[in-house]
Amino acid sequence: MIFVGIFIYLFDIQLSSVLMDTINSVGSLTAPLSMMMIDSSLAVYPIKDSFTDWRSYVFAFVRLMIVPFVTMIMCRLLHIDAYYANITIITNAMPVGSMVLMLATQYNANVKIVTRNIVVSTLLSVITIPIVVATMLL
Repeated sequence: MIFVGIFIYLFDIQLSSVLMDTINSVGSLTAPLSMMMIDSSLAVYPIKDSFTDWRSYVFAFVRLMIVPFVTMIMCRLLHIDAYYANITIITNAMPVGSMVLMLATQYNANVKIVTRNIVVSTLLSVITIPIVVATMLL
């Protein structure tokens, strides 16, 4: 499927408006469907388990604080333009995305752990993102 998209792009093939509208409609469903997937996994597992597992906090700390600060140090050592460095740092400071849950479901991984980490990292990101941005701007 990817090769079809590359082929259409490289040869500047114009698709009909009906086909483009269909593709855009399906693409617009991605965010709502991923939120429904997270909600359904939250409904199955007790939410208090997310807050009592210390490993979720360690994971969230590494994901939300260590990774962005290592990225910040690397960008400064490599003299990367501030605009691109800031984008990279802020992107790395974001919580775990819903795509991880979909991949865990597809490959029969431990969905419970993934759900816990999504919950904890999303809630803690409200605190950590401003800290990362403030540090980034120094």
